[in-house]
Amino acid sequence: MNGSLRTVDHADADSRSLTARWRRDWALARRILGMLWFYFTAGRRVRRAYGDCEREGRMYWVDGVGGEER
Repeated sequence: MNGSLRTVDHADADSRSLTARWRRDWALARRILGMLWFYFTAGRRVRRAYGDCEREGRMYWVDGVGGEER
């Protein structure tokens, strides 16, 4: 009984594991793409703001828009 169930569900289990693997890989790829997008857009803005502050000898707390001097 158990063996026959295993053979009947074999293809379904394979497709299910493939789908789960694809979903997991896609989630990982989306996370990496999101990090790269953040790094190249917001990260560049933050780094530029901090670089300007270091050159001028001031420290800014960067809040999403530009930052305020503290």
